[in-house]
Amino acid sequence: MIAALSVLGLAETATADRTWILWSQGLHDKTPITWFAVKAYPSLNECKHGLEEAAAGLQKSGYDLVGAAESITAVKDDDNFTGLTCLPDTVDPRGPKGK
Repeated sequence: MIAALSVLGLAETATADRTWILWSQGLHDKTPITWFAVKAYPSLNECKHGLEEAAAGLQKSGYDLVGAAESITAVKDDDNFTGLTCLPDTVDPRGPKGK
């Protein structure tokens, strides 16, 4: 969680002319789901809109939403949650790539 919050700080300082990626990760029936890219957007505002649409779909499926400017966590129960966040294309929440 701390790593995700620090990554979000990087997102806030990025310029508006970058491509923005909607990322997701979570837990489904106690099985971890690692970060994956959902969709790329040409602006932060469009990414936020995509995030809000995805979160609304989760909410209709019985998830409670907890949000911030560029991220939302959808929690159904202790065994099921989804994190959604918008990050610039220069930031990968999975960490650095190995050689």
